[in-house]
Amino acid sequence: MRALYETPDAREFLQGYARLGRELLDRVGPLMLQVTAGAAAGEEDLVAQQRVTDGERLAGTTMVAQRLAALDALAPGVTVEQARDRIWTLNSVQVWHLLTGSRGWSGEQYEHWIGDAMCAATLEAPPPADTGDLAGPLISAGDDGR
Repeated sequence: MRALYETPDAREFLQGYARLGRELLDRVGPLMLQVTAGAAAGEEDLVAQQRVTDGERLAGTTMVAQRLAALDALAPGVTVEQARDRIWTLNSVQVWHLLTGSRGWSGEQYEHWIGDAMCAATLEAPPPADTGDLAGPLISAGDDGR
């Protein structure tokens, strides 16, 4: 975990965080879904457990968002709180279950997509790749290229 937080590249950091989240959800995701279902049904012990779990995830995603801010990597206009909430939502057991349980994604597909989604939701867009002359000539409106 310490090595992850020492990563100086924000995209690499979020991809690593996605990997960590996937590993955790692969192990305890089914149990977390049962807790969530029991809490939704009003079982008091599970409601309390859900609050604790959500609070712990919020604390963790706050640290992630703060690290992004420390790296000066947040997209313009995205606050630490907004980044935290976006990451908190994306790394939820519900999103994991929708993609891996309901849609049949592999853990690897989920991990890569979540990492990419967290980057897109919080970070400044990377500069466009230099395509050189591969893009070809620009065609103006009304020009059919002849």
